[in-house]
Amino acid sequence: MLGKLFVALTIAASTVVALPSTFTRRTDDLATCHYVFVPGVPVDPATTNLVAEFNYITGRSLAVAVTPNVIRVCITPVFNVGPGSTFVENADGSFDVDNGLSADGWTCAQTAAFMESLAGSNQLGPSGVTWLIQSSECTCGN
Repeated sequence: MLGKLFVALTIAASTVVALPSTFTRRTDDLATCHYVFVPGVPVDPATTNLVAEFNYITGRSLAVAVTPNVIRVCITPVFNVGPGSTFVENADGSFDVDNGLSADGWTCAQTAAFMESLAGSNQLGPSGVTWLIQSSECTCGN
């Protein structure tokens, strides 16, 4: 009995480990977006991983929109292309952020429209900081 359980667990673990490798990075239907993020509290880029922060906020928002009734662990239909978010800190403490995103089953126009709809919303980042997305402008076909 213990042997069968071990085999079953090994197969299940192999399947879970193998799943992410079946996905490839997409570059088609890429929406290239520029945002202005304003933190609810002062943020120090030297002590906060802002690339991870901005990737999480934009990627999670899109993933929830693409699959609103599906909880996904480790696998999401959203892809950041390239190194992910790039940013510049402004003198007023806000951040200009650029990111390219695409989502399985969505056109660039759909992705761009959704990402632009985030302007004016508050989003919680993994660091615990709440960010106002002050503005969002996206383009397709870059």
